[in-house]
Amino acid sequence: MINYYQKMLKSSKLRKLKDFRVGSAIIAFDLQEEELKLLSSKFSLDYGLLNDALDPYEAPRMEIKKGLIYIFARFPKQKKSTDQIFTNPILLVMGQDFLLSVSQEEPLFIKNLLKKNECFTTQRTKLLLEIINQTEYLYNNLLTTIHKKINYFSFNIEKLKDKDVYSFLNFEILLNEFLNALIPFRHILETMRQGKIIELYEDDKELIDDIKLLNEQLIERAKSGLSNLVNIRKSYEVITTNKLNKTMKILTTITVVLTLPTMISSFYGMNVHLPYADKPWIFGVLMGIMILSIIIFLIIFRRNK
Repeated sequence: MINYYQKMLKSSKLRKLKDFRVGSAIIAFDLQEEELKLLSSKFSLDYGLLNDALDPYEAPRMEIKKGLIYIFARFPKQKKSTDQIFTNPILLVMGQDFLLSVSQEEPLFIKNLLKKNECFTTQRTKLLLEIINQTEYLYNNLLTTIHKKINYFSFNIEKLKDKDVYSFLNFEILLNEFLNALIPFRHILETMRQGKIIELYEDDKELIDDIKLLNEQLIERAKSGLSNLVNIRKSYEVITTNKLNKTMKILTTITVVLTLPTMISSFYGMNVHLPYADKPWIFGVLMGIMILSIIIFLIIFRRNK
């Protein structure tokens, strides 16, 4: 699907257009091959790069071809139905009279951004930076959610269940995915800040500096979260091992304590003639010996802890 939006300085209203106009923003998602070819021919775009945007494993990078700037990024998303968090690739293309986004799923945050009063489709550079900035804030919000859950795990290690263990293992994978998206983008921001690829005004430079600072903070937060998860996992392994050792001690103690009584009762359970087997008092004597052996073993084990 290809949608065209325009919002000019003279009018604060966001308009959805039937076709492209100069100074409009193009939001393309869930594209078929015919739509990819249409975009490629209509705006003189590289078909291969457009197709790369639909690859779920595409890594962030920046390329320049025929005066057009292609910026690959990944934006995070959380499914409300399952609370599952994942990242999607998105391609931002800036031409002389348009700004295009291409993704597999609809980037609702871009449309919400366009509804704000300070965002205009005619200001391509500023809008591009605002989209990148909004992407970073999406990471920031989700990292806050993840850190809250990590803190819960750290304060309730002994109460963790199997599903909790699976959760923080998934968080490790997710935080690594965040880092794989954020770290390469730091280099893209540094390249953009030089002003050789995109003409920047002073306000644009300040915005890039703010985005770079937020990007560095997000990277450190993700690394910190990973470190905490590793520590939690190790602590959980130690606690689980200790519980297992205690259980094995108890089972071993029970086995040893019952060994002698079991042997005595086994001997006198044989179908052969045994000493005093015909005496009526032998049962009481054997029971006394078994109980006494159990008491002696328990005293020895208690002294030796």
